[in-house]
Amino acid sequence: MDHMNSPNSVHTAVLLLAGNHPRHNDEVENLSYGLVEVNGRTLVQCTVEQLVKSGFKKILIVTGQRSKALQIVSENPAVEVMYDALFADFGSMYALRRAVSKIQFPFLLIESNILFETRLIQLAQTMAQPNGVLVSTSRQPATSILAEGINNRLLAFALRGEESNAQQTPFLVSLGIFKISRSMFAHMLAYAVERAYTDPFLDHIDCISGIAHTVDIRMVGEKDMRWTQVGSSGDMTKALNYFYPLFIQQEEQLR
Repeated sequence: MDHMNSPNSVHTAVLLLAGNHPRHNDEVENLSYGLVEVNGRTLVQCTVEQLVKSGFKKILIVTGQRSKALQIVSENPAVEVMYDALFADFGSMYALRRAVSKIQFPFLLIESNILFETRLIQLAQTMAQPNGVLVSTSRQPATSILAEGINNRLLAFALRGEESNAQQTPFLVSLGIFKISRSMFAHMLAYAVERAYTDPFLDHIDCISGIAHTVDIRMVGEKDMRWTQVGSSGDMTKALNYFYPLFIQQEEQLR
């Protein structure tokens, strides 16, 4: 069977650009991560271009922001921008709950603060398992989300510095790219509803971590994956001077 025509094949992506996330007082002040520019293109524009090249038929951008960059990407027939000002004030699960009627399953959920090579989208897209998270052993900033797992199965997420006491359990870094089946999303929604009374600002990371003990979520990665998070001046410098030129060079070599 053609893998891309299998029940687990992915043709839909959801980009999370919901919150304001104000950062330090220079180039990313009062901007959501995805609207930060790298060489004149926002991270959202970079991601949309990579998704289109990889054959995605539907790209839903869930946002609480308005910007010229989003107007530009919305001109692509594969892109739909779902805007609600409330998305900027609540956790990402609130935005995903509102967007569920527009989501086709399975789908890739992609966070807006990452710059990465197209190969990573293709790795997630062709993942054989119904549910998964891309992980890397790369060194990343102190704000990284660590993925705790065993036998390639996710057990929980933790912020760096909040590692589990299980000394024998390996930790990897979550890239912020997830493959989510209809069943997994239903579990995420149920967890969000259960927690909504105590935590209305629930994030998708919290929900995925909360259901990992009952839902089989596979951790997938390869050696030498090139990617970076963008959320500080140092990250911007690295993205501009190293990662972005490297990715452009790779894309040109593949043409």
